[in-house]
Amino acid sequence: MKKFKLLLASALMVSFLTGCSSEKMKLKTDTLTIEYGKTVSSDVKDYLDNTDEFLKEVKIEGIPENESEKEYPSVGEYDLSLKYEDNVEKVKIIVKDSVAPAFKDVKDKYEVKYGDKFNINSIKAEDLSKVDLSIVGDVDYKKAGTYKVNVVAKDESGNEAKKEISIVVKEEEKKENSSSSTSSSSKKSNTSGASSSSSSSKSSSSSSNSNKSNSSSSSTSKKPGGSGSSSSDKKTNGSSSSSHSNSIEITIIEYKCLEPDCGKHFKTYNELKKHQNATSHGGYAGESETVDVPMDWY
Repeated sequence: MKKFKLLLASALMVSFLTGCSSEKMKLKTDTLTIEYGKTVSSDVKDYLDNTDEFLKEVKIEGIPENESEKEYPSVGEYDLSLKYEDNVEKVKIIVKDSVAPAFKDVKDKYEVKYGDKFNINSIKAEDLSKVDLSIVGDVDYKKAGTYKVNVVAKDESGNEAKKEISIVVKEEEKKENSSSSTSSSSKKSNTSGASSSSSSSKSSSSSSNSNKSNSSSSSTSKKPGGSGSSSSDKKTNGSSSSSHSNSIEITIIEYKCLEPDCGKHFKTYNELKKHQNATSHGGYAGESETVDVPMDWY
């Protein structure tokens, strides 16, 4: 009887051991696709459909390393190995990027100056990989108007996103005509010069009158009546006449022609007027100075 019990116990033990060893790995799938940006699981429960006791004995190998400076692997295909004693099962892991870039804070309308091109870097698009931006559509940057175009954002996996925007080319800014500005400046200078010339003429006239007065005074002193005083007057008037009869004090202006093809200078108003009448040059600038000049100038 004791011998029978021992044999039964031995049979049950063998049966138990045989039952445990007979369990085999049951794959849930032999290919698993994961979106780029997700981590690859290292839990055997995600790959095998077995009892918990059995799964404790299974080892997993081939988990891909994360991409540089990221917490997930790069796009690609990886092979996982599931091992139990001498049995090995393979699972292919596919990391795929199927998500297109997402535009961020994109406006519906952008304005550019006449002749300037639209700066594509003003558009922002987010993605886990590098994004290239481009404009699809025609824009004439030298013609004011509103142009409808598409901004295309494309990542390294070829995923694209499009956004329609309007590019408004502004009107060309009118630049001040340089010749008109020069002409205006010339007119102002000419007016100033004419005013100075007028003052010069008045000064000359005043000096001339003064000279005539001195000459008249000298002539009167020569009339008969009192030789002593006449002689004295002659000396005095003679000295005065000597200093004013051949020259007069006058304010003169040196005029410089402002036109680039002229380059002339004038020291008298008469010379200025002759040149103005003989040519089309009309702009001058002058600097005044009071000096004694010969009377025969006028």
